[in-house]
Amino acid sequence: MSFDINFRTLNVFVLVAEARSMAVAAEKLKASPSTVSQHISNLEKNLNTQLIDRSARPITLTTAGRWFLPHAHKILDAVSAVRTEMMDLQLASLPSLKFAIMDGLDVLLTPDLMVALGEKFPGCQLTAWTGGSEEHFQALIKRDVDLIVTADRYLHHEMLERHPVISEPLIVVTAKSAVKKNKDLKQQLNAMPLIRYSYRLQIGRMIETHLNRIRWNLPYNNEFDSSRSIFATISKYGGWALTTPICLFNTPHFRNQLDIYPTPFPTVNRTISLWARRDELAGLPSDLGGLCRNLVQKSCRNELINLIPWIKDDFKVLSSDYQTNVVT
Repeated sequence: MSFDINFRTLNVFVLVAEARSMAVAAEKLKASPSTVSQHISNLEKNLNTQLIDRSARPITLTTAGRWFLPHAHKILDAVSAVRTEMMDLQLASLPSLKFAIMDGLDVLLTPDLMVALGEKFPGCQLTAWTGGSEEHFQALIKRDVDLIVTADRYLHHEMLERHPVISEPLIVVTAKSAVKKNKDLKQQLNAMPLIRYSYRLQIGRMIETHLNRIRWNLPYNNEFDSSRSIFATISKYGGWALTTPICLFNTPHFRNQLDIYPTPFPTVNRTISLWARRDELAGLPSDLGGLCRNLVQKSCRNELINLIPWIKDDFKVLSSDYQTNVVT
């Protein structure tokens, strides 16, 4: 007897068996239920036995299906281990590696990532870039860089793998003493110019989307491509901005010239993750994602919470399997 079974079909069977639902498995695979059903039918045809009882609700495995499931797991685990070892062999002789980190985190993360990569790949030429999220994602997809740490533009992308690092809320900054503590914050902000992030930036689009969502229409005055320019303008000429704790962390020389407040409306969080092209660097992106989380936890979070105590519950170092909606 000959078998013609591919690894994707085995993976589909395992997902269906664990979810006990073709629809749920299809959602996880970003495929249609009919495609999932076809994979199962092909597998049953090749094995010449029924694996799933489709008449049951939720669907259940037949006796043959329960027997086959652990064998399917073993095959997939073995293939995954071989693939990982082959990738590790290729990485050992990696000639160069380029990564890009968003402006707000480059000072915190770049030195440690450089050292970690240098120890893992001696002789590898390492290059670090900064810049904005839009440039980073385009560079990664076009293969101009190999890894990026940046504000999420996507939740899922078929070409990329994502390793979450942090989630942080929007906050309000104003010029020092520009706001009276005993008066309504939103009314006072309405009377001052909003200094905006450029709409071409991910953070700028996130802020404008949220302001539209809560129907707070504010006139356009100035917009900038960097937090430094925004904070310098506010400290010198007044006004206010919506920004994030990480943006403040990267500009410590402005902190004494600004006051910080919670948003006078339900806030929204942005997430920052490490991204790489899917399955090209074995376990390296996951390892570096963990390193980024540890660096933020040890060197950044406590300092920010001391500066802004009320962000404690909203500023989070994320678990590796964290999922969220992305606002662009």
